[in-house]
Amino acid sequence: MALHLATAAQPITRTALRWQRIDSFRLYAILLIVWGHIQLLSTIHGAGPIAKIAELTLAIGARFTMPFFFILAGYFTGGKIAREPSKAVSVARAYTARLAVVFLFWCFIYALEQPQNFLNLVREQPIKFIFEGSRPHLWFLVSLILTVWLYALWPFHKSHKSFLALGAVLYVIGLLGGSYNVTPIGFDMHFNTRDGFFLSTLFFAIGVAFHNRMPRISKKMALGIAVGGLAIFSLEAFYLRIQWNLSPCCHDYLLGTIPFGVGVTLLALSRPDSSIDRLVGPYGQYTLGVYASHLLFMDLLEPVGSFVDPLVWQLVAPIPIFCLALLTSIILARTPLRRVVI
Repeated sequence: MALHLATAAQPITRTALRWQRIDSFRLYAILLIVWGHIQLLSTIHGAGPIAKIAELTLAIGARFTMPFFFILAGYFTGGKIAREPSKAVSVARAYTARLAVVFLFWCFIYALEQPQNFLNLVREQPIKFIFEGSRPHLWFLVSLILTVWLYALWPFHKSHKSFLALGAVLYVIGLLGGSYNVTPIGFDMHFNTRDGFFLSTLFFAIGVAFHNRMPRISKKMALGIAVGGLAIFSLEAFYLRIQWNLSPCCHDYLLGTIPFGVGVTLLALSRPDSSIDRLVGPYGQYTLGVYASHLLFMDLLEPVGSFVDPLVWQLVAPIPIFCLALLTSIILARTPLRRVVI
């Protein structure tokens, strides 16, 4: 599974007792992503203060998800490279080949669904197509591919601290050229820094650092880090709204994203598994399929939204969309197309 691309069949060494918890957190994260995309990408939006609060809450509350997945990728795949640096290229090749298959397959599916939009994108914004594919959410797969190769080819990867420093530098550049580009200290890179490896490298490096030495903190402290990160992210977002009229929903990454993502990941890596984790965890292996396919079901169900209250659509529609994407992934996993969903 690309978010992270490990499955329960893989050896997970030190995390064996925590596997179901990690998988359950992945499923919670992808549900929040579906919910967030309804707020940001759907053409149906409720009016009034309740709808606005729901939009802000879900859009901001889901901002830990991509950092969480990048950290897990660093923890597992980056950790494997760190343990066996002589196999770095072969590990990266095998891992990213699977990601590339997923990316190309779903690019093809979405191109078939909206052929005119696909042709316009390729013709008018070829760079965007390269980094995002035929639908914008596929950016994550390209970003992860580039980040894994950056680490695999990093000449000092035995020392995770140097890669962590690189990640910090790239993150600052990504912020100044991203959400902070309208501020006096920012600059316009004419490129969405969410794509590529500007903002992903730091989280991948954090995952490698956790693999090498897991912080010993309590669940309460991990929760406090996550809540603190959410608070910092929210304050940043609303400050940028007040000063430069940027919507709080438009920020993929801010400074607060770092503790937000780290705190949630530490909660996911904490032990022991709960009964809920053991119930939900087995479905975590289908997270990639849900992520890749959910916009297809959002498009298919959106006409239904015209018959219900827009606020109801915002709050309720993610559930059937998530369930259909999960069911599709489970079915495809039992066919020769297994590689495009897990």
